[in-house]
Amino acid sequence: MRRAALAALIVAGLTVAVPVRAAARAPQRPQVPEVTPVIVKSASNVTAFDFTPTGIIYYVNRLTGEVRTFNPSNMLDKHFFTVSDLRAEGERGLLGLTLDPAWPNPRNVYLYHTNDTTGKIQNWIYRLTAKNGMGTSPTKLVAFKASNATNHNGGVIHFGPDNMLYAVVGENANPANSQNTSTSNLGKVLRMTKSGGVPSGNPGFGAGRIWSYGLRNSFGFSWDPQNGNLWESENGPECNDEDNLIVMGGNYGWGPNETCSGSAPGNTNQDGPSPRLPEFFWPSPIAPTGVSFCNGCGLTGQEGHLIVGDCNNGDLHSFTLDAQRDDITGGDSILWNGPSCVFAVETGPGGVLYFSNGSGIYRLGN
Repeated sequence: MRRAALAALIVAGLTVAVPVRAAARAPQRPQVPEVTPVIVKSASNVTAFDFTPTGIIYYVNRLTGEVRTFNPSNMLDKHFFTVSDLRAEGERGLLGLTLDPAWPNPRNVYLYHTNDTTGKIQNWIYRLTAKNGMGTSPTKLVAFKASNATNHNGGVIHFGPDNMLYAVVGENANPANSQNTSTSNLGKVLRMTKSGGVPSGNPGFGAGRIWSYGLRNSFGFSWDPQNGNLWESENGPECNDEDNLIVMGGNYGWGPNETCSGSAPGNTNQDGPSPRLPEFFWPSPIAPTGVSFCNGCGLTGQEGHLIVGDCNNGDLHSFTLDAQRDDITGGDSILWNGPSCVFAVETGPGGVLYFSNGSGIYRLGN
């Protein structure tokens, strides 16, 4: 690992010309929003959380494998499920959670975690069904073989506007995995059905769930509610952390030839055919994490902005998109700064923005 703060998580031929803007050395700081604790007593190491349509929060503890539910209307915080045979060294653990978009019919909860059932370490995408307030019928949908390296597992999962399940999977510290589209799901954004199958409309690589490739490791992605574009935050090596606009079949250039020498950001986006460059990059590492959008979030001056967390500084970064909403204009603006690593950033009921860190889940605004 190149960045000490990510240890707190112990807590993406012819080059396509894509406009790129480096971050300003001194990010702008707009009006700081009020931050309200939502769950802090039992919510530690919350790398993922999601909301039911009625506002109940499902959330995880990365290190213990516990899934809990919290009902803001009566403040009831309950145990829901604990993942067995969990491995949580380094960046492993219970990494992702999302709810079925058709909730409550069915009441399915999807998890991404590092598993060691028989001494063979894998990252699993796993489905539970909520029944009488508890997780039942655990079903493994997809498994990815993990190497001895404990880092670069990815683990974020979300359902897209197309009701397909998307997952970002790190290259498990082997850059060659990112460019292998025939047999490896590592270093990719994956798109699959609710049961883990290969849906129609995928690019058609040999490893059929691949949506895009050439990624190193990611802790966040989200769709722009205004046009459906998919944005992803990407962790570089000792340079070039990124905001990427993810397109079907796109190659984001990470691979065995990476280097922090030479011209940025092409030096870390140069492998494979037609590598795409980021829409924005940080020359020095910040460890970007969760991604969401202000869409009716109620924060002054933030409507339509792309919001990205970071682990190194505990910041929430705000970006303005251009009129077509396919590029970032201007520089990096710090929306909020906290005392510790930001893990996940999510949109809750009514468009309100929430984020998690090592000690809890918080709401932005009143």
